[in-house]
Amino acid sequence: MGGATGVPNDSCDEYPFAGSGQGGQDGNQCVDITPRAVGGVWDIANVTVDRAAQPTPPYNAPCIRAHVDNKDNGDAGLEYGRAIQSDRIIDNEAFEVVIAP
Repeated sequence: MGGATGVPNDSCDEYPFAGSGQGGQDGNQCVDITPRAVGGVWDIANVTVDRAAQPTPPYNAPCIRAHVDNKDNGDAGLEYGRAIQSDRIIDNEAFEVVIAP
């Protein structure tokens, strides 16, 4: 484990995706979270909120930054890029993110 968050090779991954029209927010506006690694995947249930503009929930921010392992962050970015290409999503086109268990 490394870094203040305890995440090995700590790297920040953001949502909405930085490459999307809604992404690319100033990181100081984001809520920073640290998910838990459970069974080889990042679990966001019962996350640790590391930093938020307001000290208590409900948090109201335009973005979330999760502290995850750098390799996982890179792999997620590659998967996002493949989805954009394979679905032929063009600049400023709306798309939906569905998270399935």
